[in-house]
Amino acid sequence: MNAESDLSSMRLTCLPFHLIDIKNIVYLDLSNNSLKNICGIEKLASLKELRCSHNQLTTVDVLPLGLVILY
Repeated sequence: MNAESDLSSMRLTCLPFHLIDIKNIVYLDLSNNSLKNICGIEKLASLKELRCSHNQLTTVDVLPLGLVILY
């Protein structure tokens, strides 16, 4: 079963470590937080859609290979 996670507007300053353990996550909304980086996001191999707008990101080094939608 595929998982979705909406962590938008939660005042996050870093990517929650428990997300990396969710191997079947396909949708992740991290928008409207205070994230400066999303290191480790590349480990979410099933991720198809990532929303990360309205953060403090300046660069994104590596993304999951199967990612289709990025906002």
